[in-house]
Amino acid sequence: MFIFYLFTAGLVLGSFFSSAGRRIPEKISLIAPRSLCRACKRKLGLAELIPVLSYLMQRGRCKGCQTPISIVYPAVELSAAILFAFAGMQVGHQGELVIVLALISLLLIVLVSDVTHMVIPDAVLCFFLIVFAVGRFLVPLEPWHSGLSGAFAGGMLPLLTLLLTKGGIGWGT
Repeated sequence: MFIFYLFTAGLVLGSFFSSAGRRIPEKISLIAPRSLCRACKRKLGLAELIPVLSYLMQRGRCKGCQTPISIVYPAVELSAAILFAFAGMQVGHQGELVIVLALISLLLIVLVSDVTHMVIPDAVLCFFLIVFAVGRFLVPLEPWHSGLSGAFAGGMLPLLTLLLTKGGIGWGT
């Protein structure tokens, strides 16, 4: 039952991750306006907001204008559901699960943002920095120095990339 709950939560949150990944780079509120068709601007009805199922029922098209709906939406919803359930099977009911689910959430939002806008918003990274910093104290995983050495090792890759490539990789600025 716990895995089913995680799967369902992943579906619902995956829908939010898709919206967040598209809206944050465009500086659109996550709360308002309501979800709408990007082509005809028609507000989506409740039945059109059911993760994955609504995409299948509508055959991947807007109910109003018949414009194709991006496959990114159901792909992220289903990915979140599968990853949340898998995390639950691997980690169990331990406090670490919250950290793992937060990491999955971060990566999916970043993925959507990067695929759709070729940018990873600082707002997303800063929000999750706070989540992980607080989580580190509430759910101690290892000795305190492991986090510092991990942060140092993880920070060296972007630093070396910056120094060796004259500013970064990809189309990022």
